[in-house]
Formats: sequence, structure tokens, C-alpha cells
Amino acid sequence: MTQKKRMLCLIVSVVLIASMTLMAGCNSSGGSSAAPAGSSAAATEEPAGSSAAADAVARDYDIGVAFYDLNDPFWAETANCMKEYGEENGCTVTIVSAEINAAKQVQQVEDFISKDVDILVIGAVDPATLEEATKKAMDAGIIVYGYCFALPYETAEIIVDDADMGAKVAEMAADFIDKNLGGKAQIGMFNLPLYPSIVIREEAIREKMAELSPESEFVMTAESATIETGMTAAENFLQAYPDMKVITSIGDGGAYGAMQGFENAGKAGDDVAIYGTGGNIENLQAIKDGKVVRGTVALGYAMQRAQAVLDTCFAAIEGGEYEKMATFTNTSVTIDNIDQYCADAGITLE
Repeated sequence: MTQKKRMLCLIVSVVLIASMTLMAGCNSSGGSSAAPAGSSAAATEEPAGSSAAADAVARDYDIGVAFYDLNDPFWAETANCMKEYGEENGCTVTIVSAEINAAKQVQQVEDFISKDVDILVIGAVDPATLEEATKKAMDAGIIVYGYCFALPYETAEIIVDDADMGAKVAEMAADFIDKNLGGKAQIGMFNLPLYPSIVIREEAIREKMAELSPESEFVMTAESATIETGMTAAENFLQAYPDMKVITSIGDGGAYGAMQGFENAGKAGDDVAIYGTGGNIENLQAIKDGKVVRGTVALGYAMQRAQAVLDTCFAAIEGGEYEKMATFTNTSVTIDNIDQYCADAGITLE
């Protein structure tokens, strides 16, 4: 970190300490005192990175966001929210997309290190390829955050419980097949075999489907994480299997594209169901509108995710308490609970 930023961190810490001391003096009476900074009570009342004292200080950090592929709405929504929230906190936020190219992402991370950023948030294409770069970043004093995938060297991370996520996709699909298709269906699968964690998600879908809908069969598989590839794959599926009614996808981008493929083919009927993961706004809107995207396993609203990540990074850089290893909460969302989910998440749909 630059000397300027180190001095800023020191100023932030002094302001925080002075503010807490003043507050303790104003709030104390008799022999009692306010909960000490860092105690569970203090953390509950004013979480690290969100206290009034911290918000009063312009952070002025340089934040680099290196994401897997901004063509995927899940990553794009999160990146945009990180930029908005970071700038609200006085930071400069630069976002780059690897476009599913591991070598390109390594170079992007190296570029951020050479620019002496203060915070680096990485949604990795291939975490193993980033071992040298993430170590270099950590050695340089950069806060390194692993988003969705753990990194070889990192300050903190938030990851997905892929086995649980996959099982939840299968539960929704099996329920639809049982209620609408007589317990039997030809199923298409969208996967991403590059990622070991996504392979776990795919295998969990297949295993749970075999348990809950044993007469159903996965008849075709295609790689897809974006709307464009999902649309093309769905059209190919329907050419090979005109009676296909169900697609399970490892991501919401592909699921939304599959919906467009079915619509283009004139086969987006009430007996068709497509399920994805992530909780993208477009997919939530499709669920609410009664389209063939029938469900998603959501990870929370993009702005909530962005705030949680950057608040953790702010706490790390400012010497506060933070969670080093976090896991997303998986929530199955269908037409039955879409309104409640959106209300709880602060999401407004049309």
C-alpha cells in the first residue's frame, strides 16, 4: 500500500477510537460503561465497516474488481453494485472481465498489483492459476477477497455451498415434473466442467434428480453460463429432443437464455420448466411474470452481496473485525415465495 493510504488507515483508526471514547463517555452512568470495542455487543450494534464514525471518513481506497465474465448477469449485477457502493464510500472502483480466460485474468490481477490498488476482489476463472499473483498481492499489503471461489492466497472469502445449491435445483425440478408431467421428463443440463465446484453443483443436481424423479432422464448436456450460450443450447436441445420440457442450469444466465430459446421455438408452454442458480434480477422477474423460468436458487440481492464484500474489505484494511470465511445462504425461489423473497431482500420487481 502507498504511504498515503497507510496514513489514511491510521487516521481512520484514530477517528474511530476517538469517536468510541466520546460515545462511551456520553453514554456511561455510575459505574457502568459501554461495551468495549471489538466485543460481541459492540459488533452487534455497529458492525465493522458500517459505523457512523467510519462512514464519516472518506476512505479513498483504490479497488480492483477482476471477475470471471461480465457477460453473465450474475457477475455483471454484482460488479455494478460494488462500483456503486464503493463510490458511495469515496473509493475508486475499476472493474475488468476475464471473459472466461484464466491467462487474461492473471494479467489483469498483475496489472492491479502494479497500480498499487488497496483492495482486490477476484471472481476467479481458475483459482489455481492465480497462486503466484495472489501471493504477490498479499505480500504487497493488498486486501485480497475471493468471491464465490477460494483463492490460493487471500484475506477473506465468500463461497457457495454447491452441493446444497444443486440439490435445491433438483428439488424444484422434481416437484414440477411430479405435479405437471406425470413424474417423468426428458431433461437438459447446462454445466461448466472447468470449475471443480460447479461440477459438484452439477453432480448434486443429477444425484438428487435420480432420487426424487427416478423415471426422468438427462438426455443432453451443454456448457453454458450466459444468456447467449443458453439460448443456443436450448434451441439445439429442442432440435434433438422436440419433447424436452425441463432444463436444469448451473447458473441463471444460461437459464434465462434457455427461456428465450424455448420462446423462439414456440414451445414456452405451461408444461415447460427451467431452473437456474444465482437469483439474477431478470430471472426473478421472469418467475414473477409466470414465464418458463420457474425457479432459481438465490444467493441474495446483488447490492447486499456487494456491501458485505466491501464492508469486509474495509474492516480488514482499517483494523476492524471481519469474517474470513463466509458462505452464501441458498434460497429456493419460485412463484410460491417470490414476493416474500423480494420483500425480505429489498428487491423491487415490475
